[in-house]
Amino acid sequence: MQPSSPLPIIREAYEADADEVLRLAYLMWDEIGLETTNQPWEHQYRAVFSRACTSTQGRILVAQHPNDTERVVACGTAWVHQLLPAPWLPTGNLGYLQWFFTEPAWRGQHLARTIAQDLIAWLRNRGCPRVHLHAALKAKPLYDGLGFETTRYENLWLDQTTSDQGA
Repeated sequence: MQPSSPLPIIREAYEADADEVLRLAYLMWDEIGLETTNQPWEHQYRAVFSRACTSTQGRILVAQHPNDTERVVACGTAWVHQLLPAPWLPTGNLGYLQWFFTEPAWRGQHLARTIAQDLIAWLRNRGCPRVHLHAALKAKPLYDGLGFETTRYENLWLDQTTSDQGA
């Protein structure tokens, strides 16, 4: 990208952006070393993506290439999860950020920061006093700059797609 090139346009995603956002997700997963072969979930992804484009519980933002309206060069999503209220979460609404990725050629243009700031404000306006995310270590400076902190709680997963453990 040339320094004098116009910047991408950040906007809400349209249903037609589903393939581009998925392309970016695969680039993200490849970059962090996640195995992505044999993905039977893509049909469900498209259904959820479509609903998120009109939902009050999810929002997807994209950075549209300045010279190609069908190409997306960065993206990020936000979701409102309803949990039981607690002292640290009085509304029970927990915000979650997901699928942040910027094509390498477009990094350094503050696209991810701008998308994140918009989505964090959107979550705040939906009554989410806290926002959670999972981030690659190389993105930690971005999230630190937005006020995210490492918690004292271990993040645990139970993968029920490959075993009967926990049943």
